[in-house]
Amino acid sequence: FLTLAPFVSVVLNMQFDHPDCYRDREDMKKAYDAFVANTCVSGCVVCYRPLLQELAINGRRAVTFGYSRDCDVYPEELDFRGGKYSFYLCRCGKASSRIEMNIEGKHNVLNALAACAAAGECGISDADCAAALSRFSGVKGRYEHLGRAASGARLVYDYAHHPTEIEAAVNTARQTCRGKIVVIFEPHTFSRTRALMKDFVDALSLAD
Repeated sequence: FLTLAPFVSVVLNMQFDHPDCYRDREDMKKAYDAFVANTCVSGCVVCYRPLLQELAINGRRAVTFGYSRDCDVYPEELDFRGGKYSFYLCRCGKASSRIEMNIEGKHNVLNALAACAAAGECGISDADCAAALSRFSGVKGRYEHLGRAASGARLVYDYAHHPTEIEAAVNTARQTCRGKIVVIFEPHTFSRTRALMKDFVDALSLAD
């Protein structure tokens, strides 16, 4: 990602990952700072509000997103119904379009806010963002419904290869499914499994 020179860069999180490339989180953070440094000076950095104090913005304009009102972009009247979330999109204290999410999982609310923040910087209206998100049905491999087993159990596939992603997938299942949740986990790399073993155990323990 350090070969990119974006006009608008987006940083969703900086949780330690890819231990085959980075020694530790501090080493990984240097790569994020370099990514931000590659961002066009006349552009901006869209970032999750808690990360603002950690990132080296270096004079670039920052646009923050998150759940609190001290963010530039945040949700109001967050509602959960039918396994999906909806909310009013707020920019700098002013509510605009109602976002009706078409994908499951509360973590996708933050993803939607980040997308709206970046789109707004590119001149796309909140109404157009709302319309696009209402049609967006997700991507292959992310909480993808595959059908049902002979027992009637729902089968869902998720390319969750980091503990935080596993936690998000299991929590989404808790919200949207009835009965026991069974997880079959396939480790992605031995280096990540070894480095984050405790976190993997904690995340997988959320399932039945």
